[in-house]
Amino acid sequence: GMKNVPWHQEVLNFTQQICDNVSGEYEVASEHAHSCAVLMAHKKFKRGGEWYTHIDFNKFLELAKSGKEFGSEDYMAKTPEWAVIGKGIPGDGGFDPAETHFRRGKRA
Repeated sequence: GMKNVPWHQEVLNFTQQICDNVSGEYEVASEHAHSCAVLMAHKKFKRGGEWYTHIDFNKFLELAKSGKEFGSEDYMAKTPEWAVIGKGIPGDGGFDPAETHFRRGKRA
């Protein structure tokens, strides 16, 4: 059941603690509170103060077909503003505002 599932804030706090206790090369980059998910990313994916944690799939496929050597930085894409940690919908960060948000009421 759901009684053993942590709250999003607990997951976020735990992820931050991990970041604080590893090499200093990682930060909390993105969240999706509705799914209770947090992304801890290597700082190499942060350019000019902005995160690039999404994948440009067309570029990836192009590189894969080229037969040349490539790395993740070659096909990274900018993280949408709404997915960046602390910049989304207050209390529901990471929810794409272009999507329809359904909220179920509590069962009696």
